[in-house]
Amino acid sequence: MSDDTSGQQIVVPPVITYAPLGELKVYHITEDELDQLEQGSPASLLLNFSLPCLSISISLFASLLLTTIGSPFRFAGFVAVAVATLVAGAVLLALWWKAHSRVAKLADRIRARMPNPGVPERA
Repeated sequence: MSDDTSGQQIVVPPVITYAPLGELKVYHITEDELDQLEQGSPASLLLNFSLPCLSISISLFASLLLTTIGSPFRFAGFVAVAVATLVAGAVLLALWWKAHSRVAKLADRIRARMPNPGVPERA
């Protein structure tokens, strides 16, 4: 928009609509806690390897039960791979079970620092 008499432009500011959050909680965290949050949980990777190992093991055991294998070496190979993947899947699953709540525990520890009902401050 321009004013022809003075030669100056009139700048109209944009319309800003502000919706308040209601309550905003601010938590102080240490550098170590921030690093742990950035790394995330290694548990998902453990679970991603555990499930295929267990599936392979179950498939191999089912193959051993449903078919006849003539060669003893081939039978021993099937059993060895089935047992190895079963053990690997069980170990990875146990490690996942132990580690899957590490990030959640860290978040709970950070949240526990908030005094009840909190310290209200004006911005």
